[in-house]
Amino acid sequence: MSWLVEASAGSGKTYSLVERLVQALLEEGLCPSQIAAVTFTRKAAAELRSRLRIRLEKAAGASGTPRAEAALSQLDRMFVGTVHSFCATLLRQFPVEAGIGPHFEELDEQQDLLLQHQVLRQVVDSPDGRRVTRLLQEMGAELAEAHAPLSWMCDHAEVDYPASLTP
Repeated sequence: MSWLVEASAGSGKTYSLVERLVQALLEEGLCPSQIAAVTFTRKAAAELRSRLRIRLEKAAGASGTPRAEAALSQLDRMFVGTVHSFCATLLRQFPVEAGIGPHFEELDEQQDLLLQHQVLRQVVDSPDGRRVTRLLQEMGAELAEAHAPLSWMCDHAEVDYPASLTP
């Protein structure tokens, strides 16, 4: 079973998710290891985990049911994290199927930005890159202005960017 909760800030997403997760754990009998709660930000994941723990502690204290106690004791087995950390977990579990080395590391934002700058520098030093630089200069633009579009393209790598240089 899957749920998607999409709403604006302050609309009660976390509350709704916590209540639904508690229902799944206490009433439907799911184990924490059977659940993955995926968020977009680390802050949202931390908030969700914290509120879920508090809610389960209240349920365990109020009713003392074995399910509430078990869910609370196994809460660390539930995945609560970002889309990126969820994907990284899957890649670590199935590196061969993904075609990557088992000891890959994710880049943090600073490392990613540094790599983008290095790639841009390599491209600029190529014959096509020199043509692009010349075209930018003819338009009165600076190479530094290419960093923001490059960063956007890196963040949206799933988009096809068909382009060719005109002579």
